[in-house]
Amino acid sequence: MKCNNCGYTNAAGRLQCEHCNAPLQGSVIAPLAGKKKQAAGGLKCTNCDTLNAPGSIKCGHCNAPLKGSILDAPAVQPPPAAKVNTDMLRRSIDCPHCGYPNLKPAAGCVKCGKAFGEGPAMKVAEPPKVVRKPNPIPDGTINPWSQPVAPAAKFRLKPLTRSGEPAMEQLEFQGDRVELNRENLEPANRTITGKTQARLEHRDGAWHLSNESAQKSTFLLVQGPVVLKKGDIILMGDRMFEFDC
Repeated sequence: MKCNNCGYTNAAGRLQCEHCNAPLQGSVIAPLAGKKKQAAGGLKCTNCDTLNAPGSIKCGHCNAPLKGSILDAPAVQPPPAAKVNTDMLRRSIDCPHCGYPNLKPAAGCVKCGKAFGEGPAMKVAEPPKVVRKPNPIPDGTINPWSQPVAPAAKFRLKPLTRSGEPAMEQLEFQGDRVELNRENLEPANRTITGKTQARLEHRDGAWHLSNESAQKSTFLLVQGPVVLKKGDIILMGDRMFEFDC
């Protein structure tokens, strides 16, 4: 079959040109202008008027479905929709309280559990109640100025005067960490270091004393039994002793 577009000769039965892909004259894409007939008898193609052998499904020339073949048969109709069982609806009774339909002869509603007026009401199981635990963290932003503030830890030091010395005022300190030195104890006393003589820290509800002086000259007067450990200094009179065990 010769292409009218490019002149290429194609094999018989082709619908489009193998060279330029143009529709070939007489195919199902481009029907023949004239009527082409084959042997008498058989099925006539309504697209190109070609006579095909009896029992053919498609045209042997243009490949179109032949009228009366299985390809041209009408589509199978879907089965009719199922009918609603109205008899079941006639046998139901609507609850006068919630309107839910119940099958006769029900004495009470299966949804709300209330009686229809005759016989005891049917009990409907209640869903379990969900107990929600309170949220330990409150929602929203908390005003920091409205919250209670823990009182600051405080302590006092009473200077002990020697014979002939005037009385000295009691010293007050506050805070969880206090450093003691010459300035905040006794500015004129050169035996107290000007840096840090001792440090007091408030932990676990009690004050803890630590010696920070370079001369290691911070001591405690024993008022009761005290646990000694190796290296402790004991001042007895004007003589210091180092404890060892």
